[in-house]
Amino acid sequence: MELISDGAIAVIDTERAAVTALRDLFDGDYLREGGLSVCFPFEDREKSARFLTEQATARTLGQRKESLHLAFSSNADTKTVFAPSFQLLVLYTVEGAGLHVECTLHNIGAEEPLPFYLGLDAHLRHPLFDWEDAADYSLDAGPGTPQAASALLASRKTGRGIEFGWEEFSFRRPEDLTRGDDGAHLTFDAQAQPGALSGRAPIAPMGSWRAGLRIAFL
Repeated sequence: MELISDGAIAVIDTERAAVTALRDLFDGDYLREGGLSVCFPFEDREKSARFLTEQATARTLGQRKESLHLAFSSNADTKTVFAPSFQLLVLYTVEGAGLHVECTLHNIGAEEPLPFYLGLDAHLRHPLFDWEDAADYSLDAGPGTPQAASALLASRKTGRGIEFGWEEFSFRRPEDLTRGDDGAHLTFDAQAQPGALSGRAPIAPMGSWRAGLRIAFL
């Protein structure tokens, strides 16, 4: 599934719940193998992909030239490995020179809170362009707030790069960006477990929780 705006193209693989390509209109793909995956309810992206696309009930709620809205819902199969009743909505939108991914998790159970793990697992080309050196790149995170923050992955020589902005997720900063062979692996995630150190409570019955990630080309 290809989404197109006036400054970006995103390819969505609905069978993997992943963005497999993210390009501006001139310089090629910003993602490497692995792409940008939705991880729920497991941290492992392959296990999550199988859960969402093979076990959960998946539907397309809406599709336009620049956006795709997907829904994944619990059923008898999901309850064998993840007991809570849920509906996960994922909205992909290309806008300007970038991509916005919004995730909304609903607890559709009437009795029990919904503990969860939900993340976006991004595998980026690093350096972004073949003629660059990964050592020239830096990753700078803004101060942000407990609810929203931003980071910039860019070349110190050219200023070209990617800006990230997220809401409600936490950002896992990679230990070393100078090892360019495997690209840059960035994780934006959140979890809510009873008594978890994160302080985020499980979703109340019939309640919901929303988080988002915005990626912009520079």
